[in-house]
Amino acid sequence: SRAARACHKKSIKYDKDWMKQYEKLKAFKARKGHCNVSQNYSTDPSLATWVKIQRHLYKCMKEGNPSRLTPERAEQLEKIGFEWSTVDDPCENASEERSYQYKKAWRKQYKKLKDFKSRVGHCNVPQDYSKDLSLGVWVKTQRNEYRKWMEKQESCMTEKRIRTLEKIGFEWILNESICDMEWMVHYGDLKQFISEEGDCDTINLSRKNKRLSDWVKKQLEQYEQLKEGRPTGMSDKRRNALEKIARKLSRPNDPSNDAAPIQTNQIETEWMKQYEKLREFKLRKGHCDVSRSSKTHPTLYKWTKTQKQLYELMMEGKSSDLTQEQVEALEKIGFEWSKPQKIRQNVKFTHDWLRRYKELKDYKAREGNCNVSQRYHENLALGKWVKAQRYMYKLMQNGKPTSMTQDRVKALERIGFEWCRYSSSTAKDSD
Repeated sequence: SRAARACHKKSIKYDKDWMKQYEKLKAFKARKGHCNVSQNYSTDPSLATWVKIQRHLYKCMKEGNPSRLTPERAEQLEKIGFEWSTVDDPCENASEERSYQYKKAWRKQYKKLKDFKSRVGHCNVPQDYSKDLSLGVWVKTQRNEYRKWMEKQESCMTEKRIRTLEKIGFEWILNESICDMEWMVHYGDLKQFISEEGDCDTINLSRKNKRLSDWVKKQLEQYEQLKEGRPTGMSDKRRNALEKIARKLSRPNDPSNDAAPIQTNQIETEWMKQYEKLREFKLRKGHCDVSRSSKTHPTLYKWTKTQKQLYELMMEGKSSDLTQEQVEALEKIGFEWSKPQKIRQNVKFTHDWLRRYKELKDYKAREGNCNVSQRYHENLALGKWVKAQRYMYKLMQNGKPTSMTQDRVKALERIGFEWCRYSSSTAKDSD
């Protein structure tokens, strides 16, 4: 019948296409030494898709579901060293020999991580680690698998692997101090590049180390944002570190290679200029609410908006360029951080707030109190956050707009948080 003939034609075409891709895979194996064609393989995307389909069909066949892959073809693929599951996707591994290969690869990466730890002093390999990208990806995978394991989801993480990693000081949850360590790894690579090359223009760096070049460009962009008084993720510690080598850095098309560092006093001077403009505005208008549509003060509107964004970061304990002195100076002239109706009082807890709260609980368990110093080097952000909670509580007591809620007050008091930093010590002195 016509339908049977059409079906036969399709079958012949499928067999022909299959053999064509199979021959391409053999050629790939001859060149590369393996059959693991990446999904990002730009030279031949159709081969990458075909390889993925074969693995899916094999899984269906093993589970007894309908599959166009025959045992003969599976054997044909295995003869050229085809692997039915890759190291990148270990959880799909059903066969013992594949499991063995994954364990072997895991041990290999673990050994590399130990070597990294012995050199750098920690296990926080950046995901885009330019010297060994596979190690950075592997470290991220371990954290993802651990999260799944904790949530009782299917995971390749085991108790034995958890203990093995924790033995060398592996940290499962990323926090600000870990991000700082990862930043310092890139910074160390940059210093090494400068010591070898004498300087660091990004064109030369891009040719030799594209990932490090992208990181440097990002830092230079943040420098510019900082200079303009805009919110940036660059902390004082990072800024100071970059200032030490700033004259060695230059952007493309900057032959002078004389990029001057951004000095702290320069930023403060710019801040004071805008602050004085705002004071003059307040004297004339009677308020500090600069309109967005103001044609006479376009830069002042942007600046006031930036201060509010920096204040929000400060209140959440995140890195912010706004200081407590600047906050007080602005409030002295009647600056309002947000309109009362915009304060989200109905939000009991945010993710960031809870993360800091957990860090504070851990601190309390270790130190026996919640009085985290602002100079607490192990977690500077926590020190800032603790100070911010006291400040927000003070606003709440004075009936001013604040992100502090009764639920947060109760949660903090439950772990012995003191709203007045020196209340207990003062009490002791009076005795």
